[in-house]
Amino acid sequence: MGGAHAEVTAINKAGNKANDAELYTTLEPCAHIHHRKIGRPFIVLKLATSIDGKIASADGSSKWITGEETRFDVHRLRAQSDAVMVVSGTVRKDNPLLTVRDCITPKGVSADDVQPLIIVLGKAFDHSRVHPCKEMSGDLYISLDELGEQGLLQVLAEGGATLAVNFYRQGLVDSYLICMSLAIFGGGDALSMSKGPGANNIEDIWRGQTV
Repeated sequence: MGGAHAEVTAINKAGNKANDAELYTTLEPCAHIHHRKIGRPFIVLKLATSIDGKIASADGSSKWITGEETRFDVHRLRAQSDAVMVVSGTVRKDNPLLTVRDCITPKGVSADDVQPLIIVLGKAFDHSRVHPCKEMSGDLYISLDELGEQGLLQVLAEGGATLAVNFYRQGLVDSYLICMSLAIFGGGDALSMSKGPGANNIEDIWRGQTV
């Protein structure tokens, strides 16, 4: 999805000056590289949190924890992904659109051309705004293998703590996008970004690389 990579753009701009030239490039993490190796889409898990790691208040309200700039970036990431995935509970509670609306698309490309497939884990109610969508259930590994066979390279997983913890515990997250707001819920009754028991020992916590 999106525009040409930097190498292609550079060669096109150079024109005939690129003849017999040597190209030096780095291979950055790429959904294509990932898909060819394991057959499943590259999974980006997006969460919007407060400084104290909360994603919703005690009454369940969670809209606009982050600001306009972050929403713009998320829409751009949707445009770069083949699909957006949520659980049915998020659909019932928030009734989201999950479409690309507020992003800069490549020249000559409209937002309609970069709309991702919407995938609901479970059943989306009949009049929800995610329709048309693809409903999936059962084993996550099997579901992701199926999406890989259909040629999906990158899936953006949105939609709360239940989805996040399921993907995390099964080792299915390839990249975390944590959108952190300068806000504090305070206390322990707000909803945390993950559910259930965590690591028992400091040695068991998961550590990644910040990009």
